[in-house]
Amino acid sequence: MKYKKPCPGYRDWTEDKLRYKPRAPRNKPTEDAIHGPLVPRIRGSSQSNTTESLPPRPSNSCEGSAVQRRLSTPKPPIYRPLMDLTDLQAECFFIANFVKIPEAGPNKGYLDFVIPLLDAPTASRCLPLAFSAVALAAFGAHQHSPVSLPKTRKLYLQALSEINLALRDPVQALDDSVVASVLLLAKFEQISPSEMALRGWKSHVDGALTLLKARSAEQRQSRYGSDFAIAVREHMIPICISVGEPLDPEFDWLTNTDDFDKSFAQLNIAMSSLQADNKYTTSLAERSTENIEKVIQLLRRAELLEQQYADWLAALSSSWVVEITDWSDFKPSNIFTSLVYPGRLYSFGEFWMANKCNIARSCRLLIWSTILRCIAWLSGPHEYMMTTEYAEGSRKCRTLIKDIISSVPYYFGWTTKTSPEKANMFEHSAEFQASTTGRSGATLLWPLYVISTSDFASPSERDYLRGKMRYIAENLGVNQAALALKVRIS
Repeated sequence: MKYKKPCPGYRDWTEDKLRYKPRAPRNKPTEDAIHGPLVPRIRGSSQSNTTESLPPRPSNSCEGSAVQRRLSTPKPPIYRPLMDLTDLQAECFFIANFVKIPEAGPNKGYLDFVIPLLDAPTASRCLPLAFSAVALAAFGAHQHSPVSLPKTRKLYLQALSEINLALRDPVQALDDSVVASVLLLAKFEQISPSEMALRGWKSHVDGALTLLKARSAEQRQSRYGSDFAIAVREHMIPICISVGEPLDPEFDWLTNTDDFDKSFAQLNIAMSSLQADNKYTTSLAERSTENIEKVIQLLRRAELLEQQYADWLAALSSSWVVEITDWSDFKPSNIFTSLVYPGRLYSFGEFWMANKCNIARSCRLLIWSTILRCIAWLSGPHEYMMTTEYAEGSRKCRTLIKDIISSVPYYFGWTTKTSPEKANMFEHSAEFQASTTGRSGATLLWPLYVISTSDFASPSERDYLRGKMRYIAENLGVNQAALALKVRIS
């Protein structure tokens, strides 16, 4: 059958003869041919060796001079492999879901400093490796692709090796790109499906905090200094509250924040201190006069902090007013996979407003747990349930749980235009898949975990909450949710 088109498969032999030229020997790819559209070019050793412009270390240090000689020795450039379609998709997915989020609001601890640092001419070698590792990990978790795990782990180890090499130089260790690389590895541990991820997450956040403490005052006021401090704070406060450890008192946790953020950060800092004291005080075995006084003091601190969180929520401006946009009175066919839970549906002006409100509510739930532990220590393990404090705590905790549950659909794209028929198609709706990002799942995970482990959550509420955690783990690329699901609920 003829299509009146020249066949592309054959050429005249005379034309081929005229076109023939001997093939030149193949050389290594140049830097112009190997960089991706979202990742900076990997420069040669003459350009990427940042130690050439660094001031020399004191000559009286044998170890320092040896390290300096090793770092200043010209090395062959670290070429990244040619990027295939999967690599490009991974980087686009990570940037769209964890970096570039317009509704995030100002100074909320996001990774928007990553892209300009990748384009910086003095970026450390560890930064593109860390970026590629976390991007591929996020995309692989989203696609349920175990095939990419070996490559992801290899990139992670390469980035870790380059970070350790950079840390041996006292100047390069404090470079912005090195701090950014450590924060990217912390995000990698949140995404990675590993049992050791929680320990690795805390280890990288501790490392980033150590680097920030070692930086000079001028570096702290640099273009990305405040972004790094906020990012570390956003990681560290949930960790300290969860494990019951106080924040490092030598670091300024309130740096470069406005009055509103400062008041909220102060409450969270006090919360981490309260949880650390609760872990120690309520485990005292001897009922001595001194120990009784310690428990009473802890009880009064908890009651005061709970009231301060309540006052903070009540004093929010009119732009923060939580709107009841809908009411679901239907019975879901499967509460585990349903998008909404029967009852109120909340809407917020901005995504970060919902995040702060739910963090405050989650902290109040944990404070009430501390209050009731103090009451149980003072009155007995069974008698405390007959006290007025228990009755008040039960009533307030039930309200807090319902408020957080009512805001969950907002994180997943629920609007007033969403039809009730789609409420039971949560796992299969392309509309909700497109409107949900990994960052929204990561910020919602901690409130979901706090409620699901609360004594005042009903069995159906726990099923609903754990269903959302499974969705975050399986569809949004945040495998930390899978680890949270393994916590046994009594």
